[in-house]
Amino acid sequence: MLGVGLMSGSSLDGLDLALCSMHCVYDEQTRKVDTIELNLLDHACIAFSEDLQSKLSKADKLGVAEFVKLDKDLGVFFGVSVKTFLEQRSEQKVDFIASHGHTVLHEPKHGYSCQIGSLSHIAAHTGLKTIGDFRNMDMAYGGEGAPMAPLIDKYVFPDTDMFLNVGGIANVSYAYGDKFWGYDIAPANQFFNELSLKMGFPFDDGGAIAASGEVQEELLNQLEALDFFSLEGPKSLDNLEIREQMWPIVDAFDASISDKLATCVRLLVRQFEKSILHYLRFNPDSECISIFISGGGAKNTFLVDQLLNFSCEKYKLVNHQRNPAISDMKEAMLMVLAGGLRMLELPNVFSSVTGADRDSVGGGIFYPK
Repeated sequence: MLGVGLMSGSSLDGLDLALCSMHCVYDEQTRKVDTIELNLLDHACIAFSEDLQSKLSKADKLGVAEFVKLDKDLGVFFGVSVKTFLEQRSEQKVDFIASHGHTVLHEPKHGYSCQIGSLSHIAAHTGLKTIGDFRNMDMAYGGEGAPMAPLIDKYVFPDTDMFLNVGGIANVSYAYGDKFWGYDIAPANQFFNELSLKMGFPFDDGGAIAASGEVQEELLNQLEALDFFSLEGPKSLDNLEIREQMWPIVDAFDASISDKLATCVRLLVRQFEKSILHYLRFNPDSECISIFISGGGAKNTFLVDQLLNFSCEKYKLVNHQRNPAISDMKEAMLMVLAGGLRMLELPNVFSSVTGADRDSVGGGIFYPK
């Protein structure tokens, strides 16, 4: 199959598009997947207009009519972007589009999640079968509906021990035997970018501002005292929870921007270290742990250095360097994988990750004709 994956993250930096080929070998009787090969053929990142970015940043505050219109407008933007992208690559015959959509609300405690970006409008503008709404089937079975990243970690990168994706929110995944863990650990680029904007920069380039600051232990303690950080997986973060419970603590704290950035980096690092210790409980004989760091945060060299500087006797962390494009587009590639499995009616969300009653086949399919 050939698919285009779409990802719009909470960092609001734009739409990622990944054109991928996918080859899946599976048993038709048991529905058990044997191997999957997923190759990134081409990709692009389309920036949001200032108007669209502004509306997405406050989508959860809009009235019903405005919210529905934004859902349509975003779907049109996605559809037009894919159509333009594929017109420049007319030799490729695409089988489907798989869109994550843009998360506005994620409430696992109440059993629902909302991603906008009208799938009908994507299908209508591209003339291609479009798949989306991947999370809610899992949530209907009592799961968190997130993160989905362990799907690609399990099938496409089996030679790596641990995975850390640093987007607007950071999530981690790792395996032991047939058991797979994956969960959100902390706000990431949402905090880094918001703080950098206060200094007139869209992001903290290479983590230079954070590197110049000092960790504020009091702020760190206030953040780590929140219930989320004491939970073990399965767990997932909602953007609303971040904005209403976590960000006000950072914003109101009396410290320089550089100190706040340094503290937010330390928060993420400490939560990741908890995951490493959990991994080592099941893999105590490991002497070298390979880590694949992806997402925009993989370009934050200060953060990466802090993550790899794990001090524990005999254990060494090694960053598995990948093609930078794969690191940037991993989540969009994930959508192609999830969409392809949906086309084959194979599970694409793992209950061991989300806490659901069963693995599920998530996603609705929208046919243009």
